[in-house]
Amino acid sequence: MIIIKSKTYYSAPKGRVFLSAAAFLITIGAMIALNVLRLYLVDRFGPYINEISGLPITAPAEPVMPFSAKVVSAIMIIVAALYVIFIVILLPMWYKSFKFVVNEKEIISYSGIFSRTFRIMKLSAVQHVSRISLPLSRITCFNFVSVNALGGRLVFMFLSEKDCAEIMKMFRSDGIAGNAAISAHARATKRFAVERTSEGAADYIYKDNSGLDGAADIMGQLSGYSQISFDDSQGDNEQLKFN
Repeated sequence: MIIIKSKTYYSAPKGRVFLSAAAFLITIGAMIALNVLRLYLVDRFGPYINEISGLPITAPAEPVMPFSAKVVSAIMIIVAALYVIFIVILLPMWYKSFKFVVNEKEIISYSGIFSRTFRIMKLSAVQHVSRISLPLSRITCFNFVSVNALGGRLVFMFLSEKDCAEIMKMFRSDGIAGNAAISAHARATKRFAVERTSEGAADYIYKDNSGLDGAADIMGQLSGYSQISFDDSQGDNEQLKFN
């Protein structure tokens, strides 16, 4: 059984490196494509300096960049500026802002650059946990764990393979989340032992705080009944009813 009082997880540094590398390659490709387009526009639509009527041309005419090529050049400058702002400056800050704290009762998520966001999820409310791993995730650390609860979701982002496997193991039945869910269920329900009474084949009484090990045998003998219910509002020795 896994018992972890509190542990903090961070996004793996390798993930940021691969994100930056991918963004750099995409930016370089976009710049090359835009430059080819700009040169084509200059070559195809670039007018030459008009001759001044009545004056001889003493020097070769020089091409003038057309307006469409100027627009492409402006786009190239914007793309370069966006790369510097978002990839070089903001991406490392955003990536380092993620922190996830898991303890025996809840999950706490921290994120945000300019404004910090805190989210808390009770482990007893967790309904479903899923893992998403992109190709080569062992190297790139592109591992994500989505924790779904009643009315909310938390996503652990860019986890290392070790942290991802550890978190998934914790949310199994032998982990802290399973322990919390089992404890909550045990507090909300009672277990009873049933005994047949002499009043009829479908009448039983129960003893409080025992196991239901014998219930399976009794229900097996009563194949015509689909539901079992009981009322403990009046104290001990109330009847269980089969419907």
